[in-house]
Amino acid sequence: MDGKDKMNQIKYGILHWGPCVVKTKVDQETLDLLLSEGEASKEDASPELAGVLKNQFHYRDKAKFQNFMEKTFNLYNHAMQQWKQGNEKTPSTFFLEKLWINFQGPNEFNPPHSHGGALSFVIFLKIPIELRAENQNYKGLSAGPGGITFLYGE
Repeated sequence: MDGKDKMNQIKYGILHWGPCVVKTKVDQETLDLLLSEGEASKEDASPELAGVLKNQFHYRDKAKFQNFMEKTFNLYNHAMQQWKQGNEKTPSTFFLEKLWINFQGPNEFNPPHSHGGALSFVIFLKIPIELRAENQNYKGLSAGPGGITFLYGE
């Protein structure tokens, strides 16, 4: 089975607006590792981040996530080829520059902000059941409580 066939086994969706945005699910083992390593991290990342949060930390060892990141970057590259319909060259490699975790509590938030680099991502590791219910009951037009919104403009 070649790499392209392997990519077809992973479920993902592509949002068609502005830049290529991919939405997928992370396996439970990786989620558990990200959470346990994040909870063990103590190096404050707040001075570098936009979040209005008390607990934001750099991961101690990004190398523990090398296989997951490589698989994810390959998936993104595959999706980007579909999104661009093969008309433009995409980067063949990505480099994980930074990796941090945010523990967001009540009344804390991430204001609109921009990310540097070629690729950014968000992984929701643990969502309180009350927040899920609050979001499902939300009647507005935005992402709702606990949601994420992407802005694009040049």
